[in-house]
Amino acid sequence: MADPTLTIREAALATGLSQKAIRRRIERGTLRASLQGGRVRIPAQELFERNLLVADPAEAPARAAAARAAARGGRPRTAGSELLERLERQAERIGLLTAELEAERERSALLAAALDARERAD
Repeated sequence: MADPTLTIREAALATGLSQKAIRRRIERGTLRASLQGGRVRIPAQELFERNLLVADPAEAPARAAAARAAARGGRPRTAGSELLERLERQAERIGLLTAELEAERERSALLAAALDARERAD
């Protein structure tokens, strides 16, 4: 049985990278690909060796199919989607903490100004 290969779109879905990122890696020569039947095909093993897949490369076509299904409606849990959700939660938390910090700085500035004015009045 031949090693499984993926199209650029399938590779993007299986890895969580954009199609543009996959194409750029191919253009730079950091990702091996070949032309088969007029389509660029990327060996799943290549994605695995480049640490772009966390699962067995034989599972890459199934991961790509699951990602395609997710794009049509569902959202399966993959390592990539869980990482993305975690990053989104962290970004939201950072935003809240930044807003709290800014509010605290404003309160501190007001308090310092009030203390300064009180000292001058005394």
